[in-house]
Amino acid sequence: MGSWILFTVVAQFLNAVVSLVDKYILTSKRVTRPIVYAFYVGTFSIFSLAIFLFSWVPVPYDGLQIPSISNLSWPTLGIVSYSMIAGFGFIIALATLFSAFMKADASDVVPVVGSVSAISTLFFSFLFLETSLTHNFILGFVILVVGTMVVSLFRFHWKTMLFSVISGLSFGIHYVAVKKLFIATHFDNAYLWLNLGIVLASFVLLFLPHKNGPAHHEVKKTKFSSYILIFFKQIIASVSAFLLLKAIEFGDVSIVQALGGLQFVFLIIFAICNQYDKVFYCENCTPLQKFQKIIAIVIITVGFIVLFI
Repeated sequence: MGSWILFTVVAQFLNAVVSLVDKYILTSKRVTRPIVYAFYVGTFSIFSLAIFLFSWVPVPYDGLQIPSISNLSWPTLGIVSYSMIAGFGFIIALATLFSAFMKADASDVVPVVGSVSAISTLFFSFLFLETSLTHNFILGFVILVVGTMVVSLFRFHWKTMLFSVISGLSFGIHYVAVKKLFIATHFDNAYLWLNLGIVLASFVLLFLPHKNGPAHHEVKKTKFSSYILIFFKQIIASVSAFLLLKAIEFGDVSIVQALGGLQFVFLIIFAICNQYDKVFYCENCTPLQKFQKIIAIVIITVGFIVLFI
């Protein structure tokens, strides 16, 4: 097995763990509102910039190096625009994803969000990046829709489906804006302004009017132990993102995207493990429901493979 394939497999396992920890934090009421949790995840992105302090560390791969402060420059209007679009897309995607987690199991929500995100990313890339759609786009699209329907028609409230679709579309916008950002400038500059865009979008979202009142009033209610849990969860998420970056750098990006379906496989393995249910309180299913999960995720995983290869 090539090292980049191993990186992808490990990253998708970590992504599945991150999804379940997110679900646990929300359903255990450690954070009372999804929008507040999205704020925490977004603002913690600022810690990713600490990597600039280690630019002197050699990386044992040709052509790859840690971002350096010396390579940074003031952004153009285009860079600022792409950063803000990517930032708001990411935060809205998180807020709606976490809202869906409040109403349904992670092993149901994540495959649906992933399906919509995959389709919308390819479609938006076709519109704004002038990339061609894959030859199997229509077939992959149909398979993903069928898999999504198997999940949603039997297990989703309409609000859960709405949150999941908005989340997937927002992730698609985020990924395309990130690609435009990396086209507009070099990696180091893009990395800095992308993370700053996410942090700024987090604060804007926190202070927006809401039917339950501004979310910033509830930030102070979060316990210190929850901050610690979120921080370590973000470390796992950062490691996953780094491994995927490595995989894309040294492998076939289409295969890396197709292997995104592995996250759903790991989630279904967690969901059918009763002992795991007792720990995280979030994946309690009847045998029939577990069978439905398996069928749906098999269909969606096949759809990913067809869509990207």
